[in-house]
Amino acid sequence: MFATQVERDRKRLDAEREELYKTIRHQQVVISWFKKKARCLGSSQRKAMIVAEEELSVSEQRQLVAVARSSYYQRGAGENEKNCLLMRRIDELYTADPTWGSRKMRDRLRLEGQAVNRKRVQRLMQIMGL
Repeated sequence: MFATQVERDRKRLDAEREELYKTIRHQQVVISWFKKKARCLGSSQRKAMIVAEEELSVSEQRQLVAVARSSYYQRGAGENEKNCLLMRRIDELYTADPTWGSRKMRDRLRLEGQAVNRKRVQRLMQIMGL
């Protein structure tokens, strides 16, 4: 009777162990899939996925979404004074005529003596949400 109880316990434990191994393998596949999908996102989107008040530590979250520690804690330098002045002028021009795009805005700024290219105007307009 004691031997049969031991055998039943052993079988039950073996079944539980197999179930745990199956769960672990599944979790490994899920993590691998998530890492592949996360790497397709931009770095700013991956950084936005990290939340400090989660069950996982910030370090574990960073590793999952492939964000370096220095990138996560790095603060943006912001815009310099010249770009701030340009943004103010772009806002004034856009308020006067909201149909202007980056090309017309660039042309107008050049007429005013600003040395800007279209990509810079596009970037500043995008930051301002125009």
